[in-house]
Amino acid sequence: MLSSDQTYHKQPIGYNQLYFLSGWILYILNFEFHYQDSFIIMNNIFHQKLYLFLAFLSIIIISYPIYSQSCDKKSLDSLNHLANSGKVEGSEKIDLWNQIAKCYLDIDLDSTAYYAEKAKYLSTEMGYKKGIAVSILQLAQIEGTLENYNSAIPLFNKTIELYEGLEKDANYLRALILLGIIYEVRQDFDKALNYYLVGLREAELQEHKLFIAYFNNNISIIYRVKF
Repeated sequence: MLSSDQTYHKQPIGYNQLYFLSGWILYILNFEFHYQDSFIIMNNIFHQKLYLFLAFLSIIIISYPIYSQSCDKKSLDSLNHLANSGKVEGSEKIDLWNQIAKCYLDIDLDSTAYYAEKAKYLSTEMGYKKGIAVSILQLAQIEGTLENYNSAIPLFNKTIELYEGLEKDANYLRALILLGIIYEVRQDFDKALNYYLVGLREAELQEHKLFIAYFNNNISIIYRVKF
């Protein structure tokens, strides 16, 4: 449950605006990178700073679907109805609460926190390790969305730690890439690259094409900026 001082804001941003903006950012990055040799030496520092800023911005925007897991109203209503129907119990109910929490990430962070805490509490009582890992991931994403990185980092690391010995899935990949993004925003490229490379290897094992693309994109930007 949320304490009285744990309130979060709703997330008003939309997919269309983000993808439109990310397209233009990638266009600028490619244009600037292609023509960088034509810049006179005096402009090189400005160019590098501009490239670095746009690179980070593109990573965050392109990775937005990883943070954002919103469902349409009909789907969310169905999930809530099933959760309250009494037809599911135990680990199934925990998975359902975590799914609802994930859906609310792009709508209402208070609701995400509420369902994630419910899932975490019951998972801990039952000793359901995967349920604990996924619920902590939802809480980490709240902190990441609010740019509370010092709070988000240990939560993402806890999720990764809990997945050791479990069958790894998309939630494990999500924890790795979002943790990498935080370190990249902080310009700690070595740590970011480490998480991206670990994630890429696991995504290839899972044959998860979307995450393979995400990791490759972020790795390529680090190499451009660092080398």
